[in-house]
Amino acid sequence: MTITSVMKERRTIRTFTGNIPDKDLLALLGSASYAPNHRMREPWSFILVNSIGDWEKLYTLTTKRPPYLAQLAKQLENDGTYPTGIIVICPVNADPKVAREDLLATAAFIQNFQLAAWADKYGVVWRTTCIDADFEQSIGIKANEIVVGFLQAGTFVNTAQSLPYRSNIEEKIKRLSEV
Repeated sequence: MTITSVMKERRTIRTFTGNIPDKDLLALLGSASYAPNHRMREPWSFILVNSIGDWEKLYTLTTKRPPYLAQLAKQLENDGTYPTGIIVICPVNADPKVAREDLLATAAFIQNFQLAAWADKYGVVWRTTCIDADFEQSIGIKANEIVVGFLQAGTFVNTAQSLPYRSNIEEKIKRLSEV
């Protein structure tokens, strides 16, 4: 499996049959940490949601409850299965240039995680819908930090279809001589 094939085959997975074992999770996070970042700041950090108790606590902390959280609560109640949750945090530097670099590096980290997970037969969805100021405060996010994403990851039944195409990349290119 080449990196190009992983990039083309990876799909967002929203329904999980189980979580990622800790050993595999640490390996995936370690692989993702090779994301490009300026001055080796490695600006990302995490809060893991990886037990029934964690998911129950998360549900009580969220005031903004998108449908997927209700679906997860029902799944926990019905069969006790749950995905691994990863709340990805990034510092907000006072220097706008550094803040932008750190945010982009953290987004690259998340993409690396998605690709590494797919290569290891785990699915991932990158969500932002339950994130608001109340949620961030309830999980201890500091004033100089932001939540970049709430990842759900785990085992799944692969019913995702490959996309037949992407848009023509040539349509997105402008030459400097044409600007």
